[in-house]
Amino acid sequence: MLGGVLHAFHIPLTGLFINGSSVLFISLIGYYSENRREILKATLIVLLIKAGVSPYTPPAAYFAVSIQGLLGEILFRPKKFFYISTVIFGTITLTLSSMQKIFLLTLVYGTDLWESLNRFGNYISEQFFFLGKIDNVSFIMIGFYIGFHMLSGFIIGIMASNLPGWIRETHIEINMEKISKIQNSGYKNRKKKRKRKLWIQRPSGILILVLAVVIVILTYIFPYFSKTAGFRAIVMIVRSIIIMSIWFFFISPWFVKFYKKFFKGKENKYSKEVSSAISLLPLFRAIVVYNWRISGGIFFLKRVKQFIVNTFIYILFADIKEEKK
Repeated sequence: MLGGVLHAFHIPLTGLFINGSSVLFISLIGYYSENRREILKATLIVLLIKAGVSPYTPPAAYFAVSIQGLLGEILFRPKKFFYISTVIFGTITLTLSSMQKIFLLTLVYGTDLWESLNRFGNYISEQFFFLGKIDNVSFIMIGFYIGFHMLSGFIIGIMASNLPGWIRETHIEINMEKISKIQNSGYKNRKKKRKRKLWIQRPSGILILVLAVVIVILTYIFPYFSKTAGFRAIVMIVRSIIIMSIWFFFISPWFVKFYKKFFKGKENKYSKEVSSAISLLPLFRAIVVYNWRISGGIFFLKRVKQFIVNTFIYILFADIKEEKK
């Protein structure tokens, strides 16, 4: 649900926000829950909702959510180390997210992707910035990407540790009337069909395709690029098409079928929680939209804090009545 709202408002780094939000949610469950395995229970309910509401969710997303829940259950079992646990949890979660992305790119495109980036990066460096050859441009990019996520996870972990205190100290007037207006204006009944995105429709896929085409063109214009580089760029794209076809049409359906079969036995046990959460999704979406709108015009970091705190206060303390079906 949060991902849909972020896409609707064209907020960049959606994956970072969603994984960061997961850290905040799990940290609060760990802080407030009195029973063991509460995080695992919440994780299972999330996966059940994903399987029911988003049929095109890729298996990697199920795996990522499962790892986050398991890691949260382990780290938040001793409550007296809550501050340290949130920082460790945030750092590990965001770092694993970035490493998963790098792993998947390497699996789909092979090492030719990184070699192509090295060649293209050196060409740009020598021709336009006169810096000479730079060794392992791809490693520098990967290091920056993972380092950025690691630092973001560390900061989000600190935010998560302070979130219970911020909620206690913040006093806002909860205006459910305005929330209802947003909900009734379209967020309640709007049903968007979420289609499976092909690799070429994703930003990373578009960038890599453009890189391959540019390298192929440059091999016929500049002697800097050998004909081998152009051939390997073509092989990279052909390889990605073959692997993604096998993944989407054979492996992915099998994984999804396996997950759904596993969840089938859990549906009856948690049917009340699942149906309750699904019925409240339109209202939660309206709460997110409302708090993002009223936080406009504030400096970005302060806006993020206000948005997060106010959203949690609304969801935790507002007089929310479940819709009757």
